[in-house]
Amino acid sequence: MTKITKEAEVLRKRLEKDLNIIKDKLEPYADNLKSQIQERMEELRTAMAPYADSLDSETLKATLLQKSEELQGNLEQSVKELQAQLEPYTADIKEKVDQYLKEMQKSFASSPEDLQANN
Repeated sequence: MTKITKEAEVLRKRLEKDLNIIKDKLEPYADNLKSQIQERMEELRTAMAPYADSLDSETLKATLLQKSEELQGNLEQSVKELQAQLEPYTADIKEKVDQYLKEMQKSFASSPEDLQANN
């Protein structure tokens, strides 16, 4: 059992390291998306200010609806762009996990007597 525990710990550490590397690479994309959302929200606030002050509720409602639809469209586009940017990283991490699991299986298969001796 000790060999399994050691192999699992090695796998965990390697995956943790790879995930941290990917997290560091993805952070700028997430920051960019966040700033785009904040920018759009500020544009919405600016567009709504004159209507809120005049209390023209129908115009306010229509403008709010229009701007919220624009914001939703922008957000959906940003998410699509982010997903496209993430695709290589997700494929890479999947490939590494598969590789680690194969290595672990190979290690276990190559020495079943070690496992039996430890039981």
